[in-house]
Order: sequence, then structure tokens, then C-alpha cells
Amino acid sequence: REYYPDEYPIYKPFMFFFRSGDKELGIKELNIAVRKAVFTYPEAVSYLAKIYFYIEEEKEKGIVLFAKLDKTYPNNSYFKLDYLNALVELEDYEKIKKVAYNLYDGSPYYQMGKSIYQGIYQQKVKKDQQSAKALYESAMKIDQETRGFGKRYYFHLYKGLADYWQSKGNLEKEAYFRKKAKIEKDD
Repeated sequence: REYYPDEYPIYKPFMFFFRSGDKELGIKELNIAVRKAVFTYPEAVSYLAKIYFYIEEEKEKGIVLFAKLDKTYPNNSYFKLDYLNALVELEDYEKIKKVAYNLYDGSPYYQMGKSIYQGIYQQKVKKDQQSAKALYESAMKIDQETRGFGKRYYFHLYKGLADYWQSKGNLEKEAYFRKKAKIEKDD
């Protein structure tokens, strides 16, 4: 009840409908669930990883939990995507290669994610702008086929394309994709 309206002030007037919470107690209970839960274990780890990484700014604790999910559930593409997002934020591009190239791409949604994260690896590590652009364009094509289902990826997609166009000296296209990336990040 306290965190959400601080982050999203528009919701403050509606918070009187909800019971007051205890953030520290909630994190403590999630830690207990991570250690003891059976059926809710993956969800508890996932929530706790996101809380540590994105809200509490305890990136090391969060990334350890994302990695634990990836190791425990290596065929779970959704958990892999969470891990990949965190790795991009940490700029750990070598790990991105291992995780992204092992991402199961059985649906267009995951194919799009795989293309984007492989593009990031090509761009940041291999310095291969053309391969990165081809992967980003592949992701955009998949997104058109899925009618925007891949919104989760847009920030990285647009940022990657902005970086590509910057490397080519096309300031107009760079500005266009930077603006789109900013909109997605702020969304």
C-alpha cells in the first residue's frame, strides 16, 4: 500500500480502500517461502528477485535469485526473460549470450525475445552492427505478426536500433528510435 502510490502517485486517492502493509514483513515472508515452499516456490523466488532487483535496488540479491530460477527451471522461457532483462541492466553481455541462445523459442513471443537479446549480444560484444540490426528487424516482423504481444521487449528493441543508427551516423533515425525507447522506458 505504501510503495505503489509512491511510485505511481495517480493511485494515492484510491489507497484508502486497501489495508496498510508492512514491506519488511512482506519481504521476510517471501524469503521464508523461497526456503520452505513447494508449490509456490517459483513464484516466490520470481517476486522476490524482482523486488530486490528493481524496487529495493539490491541488484546482487536479485540477480542471484534470477540465476537460481534459470538454473532450477532451464526450460522456462518466462524466467529466462526476467533474467535476461536484469543481465542487460547490469551490462553482463557474456552471460546474455549463454542465456539468450538457450531460450526456448517455441512461440512468437519467445522468438521475439530471443532475437532481441541475441541482437544485444551481437551489438555489444561482437560489435557486429549488421547482425544486430537483422535480429532486431526479425523481432519487429514477429511483433507485427503477434499484434504487439511483445511489448515487454520494446525498450531494448528500440534502444538497440537507436544505437545501430547512431553507429551509422543517421541522427534522424537514431532520434526516432531513442524517442520510442524513452516512451517505453517511461511507460
